[in-house]
Amino acid sequence: MNSDMIWVGGGSVANLLALWSLHGVDSALREAYEEGIVLGGVSAGSICWHQGGPTDSFGAELRTVTNALALLPYGNAVHYDSEAQRRPKAHELIANETFTSMYATDDGVGILYENEIAVEVIGDRSVARNPLGGAAYFLEKAVEKYKKNASSLEQLLSNSSFRMGKEKSENLIGEVVNEIRGVLSLVDRPKRHR
Repeated sequence: MNSDMIWVGGGSVANLLALWSLHGVDSALREAYEEGIVLGGVSAGSICWHQGGPTDSFGAELRTVTNALALLPYGNAVHYDSEAQRRPKAHELIANETFTSMYATDDGVGILYENEIAVEVIGDRSVARNPLGGAAYFLEKAVEKYKKNASSLEQLLSNSSFRMGKEKSENLIGEVVNEIRGVLSLVDRPKRHR
């Protein structure tokens, strides 16, 4: 391929996946990924690279797409801070084990992956101008040993390649889902991305 990067915009993830499959674009994108071409996108263009995630492709009520390209072995929840249905739906998908783990992003926030591992949270200018910033989140079902010892969860994160700013865990919906918030702080850690 003669591209350095492939960018997919927003829209209907269900439609784009169906059309890609129909026309063989999904195979071409897998080949691009194997060749090391940078893949990116926003909204539907983010969900498509993952296993799937909550989508409004089918109407106002969120449903789940599970047939995305799965180049990244996680679910993906976009618009996490701006659409009221998104966060509870993501928690539901972890709790019922549709996805064993999921990354979620506030609007204007992206995650940089290297070899399927999240290594950095980045934000656009709207996030940089917002005093509260934006965030990315890692969701997984709470494991009994981590529920008993919160420091074990922090140790797990510090021992992994998960470097997303200042991490903190917050146990949500009873003791079912752990949501790890990676706070994007462009003031503390300015970065320029090419």
